[in-house]
Amino acid sequence: MSNINYIFFEEFKNLEKLCNDMFQSHNGVTNYIDEMQTASHGIYCSIPSWESDLNQLKRLRHIRNHMAHEAGAFEDNLCTHSDVAWIQDFYERILNQSDPLALLHQNLQARRNIVKYRKKTIPRPEETQKVFVALLFTVLIFIVILFVLFLSLQ
Repeated sequence: MSNINYIFFEEFKNLEKLCNDMFQSHNGVTNYIDEMQTASHGIYCSIPSWESDLNQLKRLRHIRNHMAHEAGAFEDNLCTHSDVAWIQDFYERILNQSDPLALLHQNLQARRNIVKYRKKTIPRPEETQKVFVALLFTVLIFIVILFVLFLSLQ
């Protein structure tokens, strides 16, 4: 019997509780995984750890479920010290808002801010069209004035 299995199980429970609070549910880690799986590649591709974190969460959730639902599972060597360390690190990343979903949210917010800025600074096509019409009208008036002056000089 390995003590690391018990440590792993407790650390996973801590992560589960944190995710439960985040998602206001009873399946927090599963909700976290589901959120990651529903994000489109174009949005999360700028987050380097996305795929590895998702795969690790799924793998560790599978180990936890095996421990929780299989008789005698704690007798097997199912996890390692690095698995425990990863769960602890991921827990801290969530608290520090450096986990994949937090980074995704930050990226989306930055994109929204860029769009808002562009809307304020880049003229819309209809505004550009109005400016063009006003400029064209001004040029036509100038041409008419020149034409009238030219005729009056003759």
